[in-house]
Amino acid sequence: MWTQKPDIVWFKIDSLRPELLSAFGNKVESTFLDELIEKGTSFTQCITAAPYTIASENATHTGFYPSVNRLDGWFKNSPGNLDKNVVTFVDILKAEGCFTYCFYARVLRPYITPYGFDIYEMGSRDHLVNIDSLRLERYLSAASPKFLILNFGQIHDDCCANRCTYTKRKYHESVVRVSGQIKNFYDKYCNEDTLVVVSTDHGVRVIDEPAGAHHKNEFVTGSYLTDKTINAFFAVIARGKIPQGVEINKMVRTIDIAPTILDIAGLAPMKAQVPPRNRSKLERLKGRPCLGKRP
Repeated sequence: MWTQKPDIVWFKIDSLRPELLSAFGNKVESTFLDELIEKGTSFTQCITAAPYTIASENATHTGFYPSVNRLDGWFKNSPGNLDKNVVTFVDILKAEGCFTYCFYARVLRPYITPYGFDIYEMGSRDHLVNIDSLRLERYLSAASPKFLILNFGQIHDDCCANRCTYTKRKYHESVVRVSGQIKNFYDKYCNEDTLVVVSTDHGVRVIDEPAGAHHKNEFVTGSYLTDKTINAFFAVIARGKIPQGVEINKMVRTIDIAPTILDIAGLAPMKAQVPPRNRSKLERLKGRPCLGKRP
C-alpha cells in the first residue's frame, strides 16, 4: 500500500461516544473532529473490553482481553502486572524500526505500560493537551517510520467533575475543546502520507438521557455495562489508501484496532496472540457489503 512504512498518529479520546458526534448523525455543530473522521473509514459498533480506561486501554494496546493480559483493574496498570508472554502493539512497532512516543494528559500513573516507548510522557495538572509544551523535538527529528499516541482526557474529566449536571450540551462543549486540540496538532504535524487513527476507550451517560434502574451511579464511568458505556468506535484516515466517508456498522472489538493498524500499514501482524483472537479488519475496508456511505 505504501512504498515505505508510514508514520502513524493515534488520537485516543477518553469517553467519546460515536452517536453524539455530528459525523454519525447527531444534530450538533460539526467540529474538526467530525471532519477528520469523515476523511476516512469508521467502525461505529466497536465493543470495548471494559467500561473504564485502564482495562480498556490495555486490551487495545495488547490485543488481549483483561482476563488474559492481567491488567484487569484500576490498580493493576503497573508494568509488572502485564503478563510477560504478551507482545504489545508497541513491541511490534519497535521491531519494525519505529520511533515511539506516548503522551497522556492529566494522569498520575501510566494508563498503558511504558514498555517499548522511546518517550512516555504524562501531564499531571491539565487535562488539555498543550501541543506547544510537548517534548516533540525528538519525535519530529526522528527518521520515519515513527508512531505517536496523543491521549485526550477532557471529556472524561468534565463528566466526572460535573456528573450531576453533565448534559448533551456540556458534552458537546467538551468535544469542541478536544477537537480544537486535535486540529492544532493535525495542521502542524500531519500530512497526506500520515496514517491517522481516532478511537475511544468507552462511553459515558449524560443526565438528559433516561437513567433507568441504574439511577445516578452510572454517571461514574465504569459502573455498568450498558450500550452507552461499552460501545466505542475507531476511524482510520489514510488519503488515497482507505475509503473516505464510509461507515462500517458491523460489530468489531477494541482488541481488533491494533491488528488492523498493523495490517493497513503493511507491518508485522500480532502473531503471538491466541484465542480469544484479535483480528485485522482490513478486509472490511476493501468494499465488502457491510460498507455504506454516510448520508
